[in-house]
Amino acid sequence: MATLSKSKLIEQVESKSEFSKETIEAVLDLLMEEIGSGLSRGESVSLSGYGVFVPRVQKMQREGQSGSTSWWRADTGHTTVLYKPG
Repeated sequence: MATLSKSKLIEQVESKSEFSKETIEAVLDLLMEEIGSGLSRGESVSLSGYGVFVPRVQKMQREGQSGSTSWWRADTGHTTVLYKPG
C-alpha cells in the first residue's frame, strides 16, 4: 500500500487549484493543528462528507508494580485516534 506524504498531497492540491504551495501548506498545517487540539481535549472531530476522528483510550492511567523490580511506577496510559469514514 502506497503512502501519500504531506508534500505529495500539497503538490496534488496545487495542481488542481490556483493556490500556491505556501498557502496550501499553511492551511493544511492549521487544519491538522486544530484537529489535534480537539482530539487532545477528548473531543471527536467531525468533517461533514469526509468522516469523524474519535479519540479512543487504549489504556487507562494507573499505578502498578514493575515486573522485573519491586519499584512502583505510574503508567500514564495512552489514547489512539479512530477514523470513521463517511
